[in-house]
Amino acid sequence: MVEPLLASGRLKRLSFRNIENGLVLPVHAVWLKNQPLQKGALAFVELMAGQA
Repeated sequence: MVEPLLASGRLKRLSFRNIENGLVLPVHAVWLKNQPLQKGALAFVELMAGQA
């Protein structure tokens, strides 16, 4: 999901000295049910859901 955004330059890969094993890991979005997402977070979740 992220790879096309990296290739287009819309996202930038952060380099860490201690994480160079090349593992592809999932990203989990978690929030409390009793605290609705604000506008920016809601837009982010909708964009990520559309990429799945």
